[in-house]
Amino acid sequence: MNSGTKSNRDWFNLKIAPGINFATISLDNNAYYYKDWKYTNKVSFRIGVEAELVLPFKKNKWAATFEPTFQYFKDETNSSTVTSSVNFKSIEFPVGLRYYFFLNKDLKMFVNGIFIVNYSLNLNSDIVISLDNYNTTTLDISTGPSFAVGGGFEYKRASAEIRYYTDREILNDYQTWFNKYTRVSVIFGYKIFKKVHAA
Repeated sequence: MNSGTKSNRDWFNLKIAPGINFATISLDNNAYYYKDWKYTNKVSFRIGVEAELVLPFKKNKWAATFEPTFQYFKDETNSSTVTSSVNFKSIEFPVGLRYYFFLNKDLKMFVNGIFIVNYSLNLNSDIVISLDNYNTTTLDISTGPSFAVGGGFEYKRASAEIRYYTDREILNDYQTWFNKYTRVSVIFGYKIFKKVHAA
């Protein structure tokens, strides 16, 4: 047996991460006669690029991630007196920690804890509300921070994950609007680049 033999382990990975969002937006403003308004559950596409840095301790089970992601939500809803539409497109910047469970040489299970920072590029997103077809208000979307937890499996270069996000404010600049953006994502990944070192 050659005691000098070393195995190669990943230390940096770059992954493309498309997926599907299942999301709901709800609004509430008693002063505006606009109470408990909800945009229905929407299914939309999201795409991210994930950079993963495998941390050099605990047998490479821990990793730090950074995943710039484009996502969108678009809907229109009507009542007898109110017409409202939302056009929400953003690039957000989640950072997180990941823990791996090595099942065999090629198959791993993982769990994530993720923080979505307060800043995101909201790409001229807004909510437009019309009362009785003449009094129109436009609300510019400005997002607050949120958290997410997820888990999934990775087989060689491919992965699949289910991720749950805590409620996120999207009208962060408005004091009287109570709002939340809720979503669950199914995310697929594929490593397009990996860097290894001798462990």
